[in-house]
Amino acid sequence: ASYFAEAGADVRVLTMSKEDQEVLQRRDPGVSRMLSSKVGVARVPGGLLRSLIRRRLNASADPTEVIRKVRASAFTQLLVPDAYADCIVPFVWRGLKTTKHWRPDVVLSFGYPWSAHVAGGILARLRRATWIAEYSDPWSRNQASDLNKAGWRQWLDERIESLLLRSTARVVVTTEATRSLYLRIFPFLSGRVEVVRYGYRSDPMQDESGGGHSPLRADDDERLWIAHTGRIYRGARSPEALLKALRSLNDEYTDLDKRLAVWLVGEVDEATQEQIREWSLASVVRIVPWVPQGEAQRWMQSSDWLLLLGNHAGVQVPSKLYDYLGAHKPVLLLREAPGDEAARIVSDVDAGWVVDNREEPVA
Repeated sequence: ASYFAEAGADVRVLTMSKEDQEVLQRRDPGVSRMLSSKVGVARVPGGLLRSLIRRRLNASADPTEVIRKVRASAFTQLLVPDAYADCIVPFVWRGLKTTKHWRPDVVLSFGYPWSAHVAGGILARLRRATWIAEYSDPWSRNQASDLNKAGWRQWLDERIESLLLRSTARVVVTTEATRSLYLRIFPFLSGRVEVVRYGYRSDPMQDESGGGHSPLRADDDERLWIAHTGRIYRGARSPEALLKALRSLNDEYTDLDKRLAVWLVGEVDEATQEQIREWSLASVVRIVPWVPQGEAQRWMQSSDWLLLLGNHAGVQVPSKLYDYLGAHKPVLLLREAPGDEAARIVSDVDAGWVVDNREEPVA
């Protein structure tokens, strides 16, 4: 958006209000801070669901528990295509208002969330503008999604996505594997799927980090710090080999907790927590509940290595990788599949180490 604006285009960005963005994510990506001053930014309030959750959060002493219950609820299966479904109508309404006297040539929708594509596709069709759908993650065949567990959801999402994409001029994805996947599922997209491998700006991260100073780590803490930020999706990116390797090291070195600290910063599933307890790793592996994005960046800056779990199918690049690159700390990527695009990026830009996600190589 900044590039287009600096090149002379008139760019308007619709993004969620800060309060509603943080309702389920507990973070705001700082869009305004990263955009050129030439870009017009409109913050859009969320829908009814977010309003109700926000009221409950305001009255709750433990917002993390409220968010966990919402995500675990069977109700989330009814949110099509994702937990931002209630925001589709407000975004389309604001989009129509914004474009009433200012007609766009191109509508670019960016997601996850996939609701952004629904809103972008509808707005482009109503305004007869060219629509480009930029996918950071696949939609109906997304391995890491916790919303597509039910078989009927898979069926419904795929048909909604197919209906929408028939009117798109281009679909932009992040890996060759994703392009092959989309052309196989939606053959009508032949000639309309583009791959943009990677790109990031490091200066916004550097500005927020405070020049590398970290209040999280004591000056006399000489342990090797390894941090993983964000959610762990065991179905797509498993920490099993890492925990087994740490168990072996813990058996070999009685003072491992004085040498090494592994921080899992964010949402950790119960199965992983149970393994940490069962294998007596609590003194080495510490869990830090979900934190806002700014604090997650401070954890990145505080650590020596940044941990990334690779994907089984290689059709996604975890967004945290770009944060990791911006933090200018070495990345330890545990590769699950030979064609993992995230592993290729780490190697291409010489950002750290790539090892197979098995106990022996990790140890």
